[in-house]
Amino acid sequence: MSSDLSHLVFSTFSVTNADGLAGLRHKHRTQASRIALRATMGFVAVAGINMLAAGEAWAGCIIAADVVCDGGTGPDTFTSITGFQSVTYVNGETNSSNKGLAVTGGINPDVNVAIDSTSSITASDATGAAAGAALKLTTTTGNISTVTPSGSGINGNLTSTVGPGLNAVSTGGGNIKIVQGATSTITGSTSGITITASGGAGQIDLIANGTVIGNTGIVANSSGTGGVNVTAFGVTANNGNAIDAQITGFGVSNGGVTVTTLAGGVISATGGTGIL
Repeated sequence: MSSDLSHLVFSTFSVTNADGLAGLRHKHRTQASRIALRATMGFVAVAGINMLAAGEAWAGCIIAADVVCDGGTGPDTFTSITGFQSVTYVNGETNSSNKGLAVTGGINPDVNVAIDSTSSITASDATGAAAGAALKLTTTTGNISTVTPSGSGINGNLTSTVGPGLNAVSTGGGNIKIVQGATSTITGSTSGITITASGGAGQIDLIANGTVIGNTGIVANSSGTGGVNVTAFGVTANNGNAIDAQITGFGVSNGGVTVTTLAGGVISATGGTGIL
């Protein structure tokens, strides 16, 4: 039996129990949006009209418009969550797979994710939807933030041995605002944090109050007209630049780049530049 539950999206769904397990209840709800779940750990999702009841626990998470994954109900077995208003990790939550977590805009285009200081996400397999990142945030038409109804900031650890610790991508001109708490360490085998904005006037704002480690530390790049603002405390680059903040393409003449280092922190680069 596989240890991977694949993804969660807004749509209609039904679940077939491939192992003959009994007792799964799926209640129909007349919501504007539907929840779909495809799983590979003994369950196979097929087209249908049944739904998880609002607030029903599934795969270590409480499924509603705002998804809360609580360590008290077990590890999060999803590798991909799409179209929900927000996702929050609390109370020592972890991911059960080694493929990280991808959160993507859909019927709700904004991507809002928060992690408390006791929770964490890891990745050692790049074949999942997160493509090697411990946490991948993607939107084509909305904004990305680290504020949810149940939390604020990335306060826990993100660790990837096969990609960036955190990868945030906006391709439709949306803003990206990421706040890392002082208790967090974000580590990647490529970059610690990579943020990319394109397609319009989207602004990048990164406040890294914790520790960031990678071959390159922080990469923040906009190819639109929005600005790039990076504030960092402790960044270590093992084989590259510690902070690489740039605007490329047609946005060069419109946006500005600012990099601020916080008192008491260390910006360190081996084989590269501290701040590029």
